[in-house]
Amino acid sequence: MHIAEGFLPPVHAAAWTAVAAPFVIHGTRSAARIVRDNPSARLLLGAAGAFTFVMSAIKLPSVTGSSSHPTGTGVGAIIFRPPVMALLGTIVLLFQALLLAHGGITTLGANVVSMAVVGPWVGYGLFRLLAAAPFVVRVFVGVAMANLATYVTTATQLALAYPEGGFVEAWGRFLGIFAVTQVPLAVVEAQRSAYLKRHRVKATPVLVAWGLAWLIGYAALALSRRSDYSLPLVPYLFFCGCLAAALLFTFAYIVPKVRGIRGRSRRRFHEIGPRRVRLRRQRRRLRLRLRLVRRGR
Repeated sequence: MHIAEGFLPPVHAAAWTAVAAPFVIHGTRSAARIVRDNPSARLLLGAAGAFTFVMSAIKLPSVTGSSSHPTGTGVGAIIFRPPVMALLGTIVLLFQALLLAHGGITTLGANVVSMAVVGPWVGYGLFRLLAAAPFVVRVFVGVAMANLATYVTTATQLALAYPEGGFVEAWGRFLGIFAVTQVPLAVVEAQRSAYLKRHRVKATPVLVAWGLAWLIGYAALALSRRSDYSLPLVPYLFFCGCLAAALLFTFAYIVPKVRGIRGRSRRRFHEIGPRRVRLRRQRRRLRLRLRLVRRGR
């Protein structure tokens, strides 16, 4: 989802760099203030940056030849607020451009705006907006929308740079390029961030389902490819159906897990709960007796 080196016209690259600069400066000040007030937060800041680096370095090819990947910025925005992610995202994008040839130096400003500015702010805004919802739902929506907002912004940047047939048509074309892979990735990243860590849901069934969906779908596309590398409609719909089936399996597997505690943990909870209540009552009685004894003296 990063824009490659030299892909944007120089004017666009300079404009997006100018837009990103104030956010990066503000993020640097915010990170410095956090470290100054709480020095122990340095380790967590480093972990948030490393998580973003690893997640955004996992590139998956799209049907049309582009690539998609998770972003990892939604989690950091929820923990440290979006300004800090502007700094961490810039560092991540710079290292990826220099070491992995993922992105570029001239397009660094545009990639920072999409992944380190718009994505974190959208995700954090929805996380705060859903304050009345359960915490798991807030994290899920925030992380998923941070990912999707990044890809929508990237599609907008490309449409502005190459408005062939008009901006709206170009925007829809670039959105379609990323949507096939980016929407499932957003859902997977969100459920990994929200559900698996909080409810200890096993990741193996979900990963196997998505792996089979990708394998079967891409095999159908490869076998039906024409000599001019075009694709008929039926295999493409079959590929989308495989992804939709994996998405349905993900929800069917996760939703029952998050409705309550299951298995041994559920029985243990029902055993320990009444015991804690009895202990609290005994403590209250002992406190009352001590007060009476002290008054009697």
